[in-house]
Amino acid sequence: MAQLNEKLDGTHTNVGTAEETALQLPHGGPWVLLSFYYTVTGGTGANYAASLGTVAGYSANDVGEIATHTSGVVATPTKTVYAQPVPFTPDANNQIHLQPRFDAGADNDGEYIVYCRPAGPPVGA
Repeated sequence: MAQLNEKLDGTHTNVGTAEETALQLPHGGPWVLLSFYYTVTGGTGANYAASLGTVAGYSANDVGEIATHTSGVVATPTKTVYAQPVPFTPDANNQIHLQPRFDAGADNDGEYIVYCRPAGPPVGA
């Protein structure tokens, strides 16, 4: 039996410069991040630097930040498939946190997809 990937996806509507979204995992324990996508669909922000963290309210370059993307123009989607999965442990509520980090406005919209799976050998291996 293969180990299943977990897909965490959703949309942002009217997001400001310092907002964060909690993404719920089905259970705790160690996980690995496989890929991370973010596409801006509207708003006044000119740039964004989407990132993921393991604690609510994490800061850029903080120990709680597990993935970040260099600031880019909103017309360029973030699409990263990690050559080596990124290990992480979610917070006490089994959540990871997404910060789009727009540079301006409170009307920014976007769509995100995060793929991860429990760490360890595949089930049945």
